[in-house]
Amino acid sequence: ERDYGSVWDFILKLKIPYFHYYNLGYTSLGTRAKSRPNPELRNNDGSYSPAWKLRNWSSERSDRCDEKTQRVLKIALLIIGDELTTGKIQDKNTPYAITAIREAGYKLGEVVIVPDDIKALAEHIKRLSCKFDIVVTSGGVGPTHDDKTYEAVASALSC
Repeated sequence: ERDYGSVWDFILKLKIPYFHYYNLGYTSLGTRAKSRPNPELRNNDGSYSPAWKLRNWSSERSDRCDEKTQRVLKIALLIIGDELTTGKIQDKNTPYAITAIREAGYKLGEVVIVPDDIKALAEHIKRLSCKFDIVVTSGGVGPTHDDKTYEAVASALSC
């Protein structure tokens, strides 16, 4: 049985010309609106490796946005900190995170900014984790005296 890897072995071994988008991280091409580089080929600098470097051949179609082939993960951002809700500092991480999430081909569904309050954090973590595939937190975790995130996550997930 042939898999995606054996097809690429054949193409590369025989030096068969192929569409240049495969060098840009695309592993399966559909319509322009439904194709994007495969997230598994994304490099740390934001570029993409060629399709033939895909390690998990079964994810060959994960660059397609068509619901029939692969569902795009929905992500929520939970931004934490009294310093943000009081306006003491300006949030610069959220715009960066939004851009990175969208460029990686994921759908950002919600951004929430909350103070360092265990009950509020736990409520938002629980609600967001039921509604989204991934909840990304920013702020609040660290060696500060007011760190409440770990305790709130444990409370929300009943740990």
